[in-house]
Amino acid sequence: MRAFGFELDESPAAAPPWRTPVSPRPAEIDDAIDETNETGAAASPRLRAPWRRRCATALGLLAVLVAGGMLVTRHGAAPPNYMTAPTGRGDVTRITTASGMVNPVETVQIGSYVSGRIQDLLCDYNSRVTKGQSCAKIDPRGYEAAVEQAAAAVATAQAQRGKDQANLAYVKASYERNLALSNRGVVAQDAIENALNVYRQAQAQVEFDEAAIRQREAELKTARVNLDYTDIISPVDGTVVSRSVAIGQTVAASFQTPTLFLIATDLTRMQVESTPPSPKPRSARSMRARRRHSRWRLFRTGHSPAPSRRSARHRSRSRT
Repeated sequence: MRAFGFELDESPAAAPPWRTPVSPRPAEIDDAIDETNETGAAASPRLRAPWRRRCATALGLLAVLVAGGMLVTRHGAAPPNYMTAPTGRGDVTRITTASGMVNPVETVQIGSYVSGRIQDLLCDYNSRVTKGQSCAKIDPRGYEAAVEQAAAAVATAQAQRGKDQANLAYVKASYERNLALSNRGVVAQDAIENALNVYRQAQAQVEFDEAAIRQREAELKTARVNLDYTDIISPVDGTVVSRSVAIGQTVAASFQTPTLFLIATDLTRMQVESTPPSPKPRSARSMRARRRHSRWRLFRTGHSPAPSRRSARHRSRSRT
């Protein structure tokens, strides 16, 4: 065996008598001792053998994975499908999507002309109503009292007219009597003129009473109309689609007529009420394209655009 530059004779004949003969080393250990690493140290067979086995195992697993992937790709992938169509010219359509509510085409709002407390409800949501049907009732006690008060005022005016008519008859008879006496020269002319003045005042008072009676009758008619308005009546035939009041609720019609019911005349005619979305703002690319187009158009027509403040400021700085 040769090691470190000299040879050793390990034969049994050359060994001294006091040395025990040793079996020869395996050839793979001799090969490992002959092979040295880059630093000059001998490589250990115990460290080289596991590394070789690991590399062989990794290469085998990699080959199995590659082969399995090729098989799956070849048998599992579907063949490509191509669709062809002839080229042509058509219309470009733009679709806008919006949300809305489906409402009847024609609706009638039923409100209250007078104020008061809801005493009774005769119509409800989705109820079928006819023209002239009562849908609600407002407490009429205050309006009934107003009607009685207006009727009493009419009676008072009529009584005043009767009193003034009786006075007119008396004044007229007195004037005629004084006029007959004046013709015989018994009554002075001043008395005749005074009687004539009183007679004319009595006639005017009767006319005033007639006008007062007509005014009181108009007030009585207004009170009766307000009393009739306590009955909320449907003006059309249709279906109640909305109810905004309940029994016991107070409605006030001082400034604006409150809406109590909403009636649809025909539910077979409907419409969709929606607000379309606002158009999207133009992108910076489209704005630049429009600006280039405008510049090219100005160049072709021979007109130069007005100088901007920035260009004027740049020219002034360059001159200085």
